[in-house]
Amino acid sequence: MGQSWRGFQDRFTQKSVVTTVKTRSEPTSLQDITALGKVELVTVAEAINGVSKDFVRGDMIAAAKRKTSDGTTVYSWDLAVAPSVCGADEQFGGALGCSYDRIGLFAAAVKNGKLVTIEVLANADEWRGKGISLRALRDSFDFT
Repeated sequence: MGQSWRGFQDRFTQKSVVTTVKTRSEPTSLQDITALGKVELVTVAEAINGVSKDFVRGDMIAAAKRKTSDGTTVYSWDLAVAPSVCGADEQFGGALGCSYDRIGLFAAAVKNGKLVTIEVLANADEWRGKGISLRALRDSFDFT
């Protein structure tokens, strides 16, 4: 069971703030998220069912492990994805590849026999303007 929200806009500028926010809670046999291994070695696709195929191939920018106030361990990942074909105006195209155009912020924890997850997906413009706030959104998620 999960929820998904789309189209958050800044109330003053009316510009898009984030593409999508998804939360899920599904039964799991895991006792704790750490059963998957070290956070930096676990892929998001291993931890979270149904991750967009784009983010399965995304580059891991950051991975972290933290504890909530009740002692629940939370794994989080920041992933970036570049388009498969660079745009005509792409300054880093060619051998270096394309610039990232999508960012995915993910977090997962096991709570009461359920795998609880959040995904915050943004495009490059949303990320440039609100990256710190988007991380704060993901990191403030209540895993209860």
